[in-house]
Amino acid sequence: MADKNHFPGIDIVKFGENISIIQKRSTFENISVLDAYEMAIDVFRDYYQYEVIQGADRKKIEKIPEAAFREAIANALIHRVWDVDSHIRVSMFDDRIEVVSPGGLPSGITAEEYFSGKLSVLTTGSFFFVKKCVIL
Repeated sequence: MADKNHFPGIDIVKFGENISIIQKRSTFENISVLDAYEMAIDVFRDYYQYEVIQGADRKKIEKIPEAAFREAIANALIHRVWDVDSHIRVSMFDDRIEVVSPGGLPSGITAEEYFSGKLSVLTTGSFFFVKKCVIL
């Protein structure tokens, strides 16, 4: 979690009407994990939160819940494979956010087995998967 490191970081892309239109790209790398996390939250707020004035009151509107985005980014940071030199990818669309964290399944486990939920808990080694979270 050092302030300067070789952590590949988080790459965030805000798309327009389709993936051919990139409205903004922000890459946070070689900084502390905590700083990268906070910067990702700041980008989220720019696109998915706004205020509505109703009489004398202001009401914060979230197009996508911030708590869900925080959880997805925290999980991507915590469960990523650290020896893979790849960014956590965050793709932002008007109606959803996709978070992809580097990693893969351990040898001998198929995606079908993983998604079936019939795997016993691993007691040795690490369990890694190319993790993709979609927040709607």
